[in-house]
Amino acid sequence: MAWGRFGKIAASLSILFQDEADAQSFYLKTKQAIKKAQARTGKMLMTRTSIFDWTIYQNLFSAPEMEAVFDEAGTIASWVEVERAVARAQAKIGIAPNAFAKEIDNKLRAEKIDLQRLQASTKKIGRPIVGLIEQLKEQVDSEAREWVHYGITTYDTMDTGRSLQLRDGLILIKASLARFQAQLIQLAKAHRNTLMIGRTNNLHAQPMTFGTKLATWIEECLRHQERLDALEARALVIQFGGAVGTLASLGDKGLAFRDAVAEELGLHSVTSNWHNARDGIVETGQVLGLICASLARIGQGVNMLESTEIGELAEMGDIGRGKSTTMAHKNNPRAAEFTEAVARLGRHRSTGLIEVMGQDHDRCGGTWIAESTIQTIEIETPFSKLSAEGLSAIKTMFTPEVANHLELVLRLLSWHLKRVLLTKLFQGIL
Repeated sequence: MAWGRFGKIAASLSILFQDEADAQSFYLKTKQAIKKAQARTGKMLMTRTSIFDWTIYQNLFSAPEMEAVFDEAGTIASWVEVERAVARAQAKIGIAPNAFAKEIDNKLRAEKIDLQRLQASTKKIGRPIVGLIEQLKEQVDSEAREWVHYGITTYDTMDTGRSLQLRDGLILIKASLARFQAQLIQLAKAHRNTLMIGRTNNLHAQPMTFGTKLATWIEECLRHQERLDALEARALVIQFGGAVGTLASLGDKGLAFRDAVAEELGLHSVTSNWHNARDGIVETGQVLGLICASLARIGQGVNMLESTEIGELAEMGDIGRGKSTTMAHKNNPRAAEFTEAVARLGRHRSTGLIEVMGQDHDRCGGTWIAESTIQTIEIETPFSKLSAEGLSAIKTMFTPEVANHLELVLRLLSWHLKRVLLTKLFQGIL
């Protein structure tokens, strides 16, 4: 029979069926199901299979600022920025002619890249840089083309581009974390004497203040800021080693070239290369994972304090925020809920990232490809739900919510709790 568009797949599956009639029936049913699904959506399937990319969930798992850093356009732009910096650096130290380097720097534009052509090349080669360089060379005069991507390799462009993205992403995370911290400090000052019951092992323990609880979160954020600051020198570094890390194609100017590119891009330099030493990427993921773990715990804790049985905290916001479809009396704690959920995703991804430390010989593509997880972690780091929203990181780029939306409207000390505390006070137990 004529198997049509899905012929290769169906024919390869025919071995699973007793005869061709069964295989044909399976194929036709599958084809009909695909057509029905396409008719419902009005478009081809597989366009947006992740809910992170769905329109209806837009900005719930991510923030526009962070997505702009790590989306396809942002990624390609980072590669082009690296190629331009390479030309400038090579001209500065006498490797490339000044005129050609200037032309490369002025004319290379990421927005001119034909994505369909680049996809076809990537599918064939397994990496996008060959196709990218082909198109970038078309953007300059023939005499300058030889100096596009001169003396470097795919890893150099993509790894250094990733460092640029990490730098921009970490700036957003640090700013969001600082805003979250400032909001917590305001609340702590306002509620330094607001009594609440402390709970250990989910049971009432002794009285404490809400300010004390907030102080713990504040100091935790401070430690995360210190970790992010210390991380930069090890993670925000250029990657230039050439084919096998020797930069042999640049003669005796390899090390000078590396430092010149670092200066052009505002990144840190390294003495050798990190083609197979991925500790900087992994450390970034682990630090972001720690931030996510803290935010997940805070979100979970806030959620529990909002429960009907406790009722010490409540989220504020627009009318109908978190409303139920069937229970009009409910306003569900969506800020705390999404903070916990997104942070858990980021934390989970960070634990898997450590697997990329295993590398064969001087470079290994299998584990390297898996590093794309790092951008998901940054995108999902949530400060923007509960408070602002952070790593997730590594995906909501931090709109204030555990202090704003989650205006922690303190219904601290419900009447029941007041009565219990006052009773114990008068009994001389406190």
